Amino acid sequence: MKSFDPVVAISSDRTLTSTNIPWIFRLPEGTPLDEAVKCLFAAITQVGPNRSLNRETLASGRLCQNLIWFDSTGEMKR
Repeated sequence: MKSFDPVVAISSDRTLTSTNIPWIFRLPEGTPLDEAVKCLFAAITQVGPNRSLNRETLASGRLCQNLIWFDSTGEMKR
């Protein structure tokens, strides 16, 4: 059974987001771990502990931690 918890990956592997797995969000290799955690925490702070709403918040294109946002595929935008 899949939990559909949002996953913020730090990786240069674009196949993580190109395979249409809607709960994977990718930050580029070299991103500090604390930035990834802060981004996920920001989503949780906005909508609470609801996994589905956290995923929607991350994929919404809204700014996360003042520098990072994701498109609907999970790719980071700047």
